Amino acid sequence: MKHDLEKHKNCNKEYCSICVGGLALCTVCGGAEMTLTTDCCERPLTEAECDLIINSELDFKNRIWVRSD
Repeated sequence: MKHDLEKHKNCNKEYCSICVGGLALCTVCGGAEMTLTTDCCERPLTEAECDLIINSELDFKNRIWVRSD
């Protein structure tokens, strides 16, 4: 499944990290920028998974977790 990236309509914040800053944030898994996997795992990421993803040791693609040790 592709990530469902958060989008704002009529955002009136003085500075919005999504609208102005271009932050990519998945509304399903909670992944953002460095913690976005290739595909969405369709559930919230754990802190341990985020650490491994940031370190390029873990990815989710084609519906499976892939380790790159």
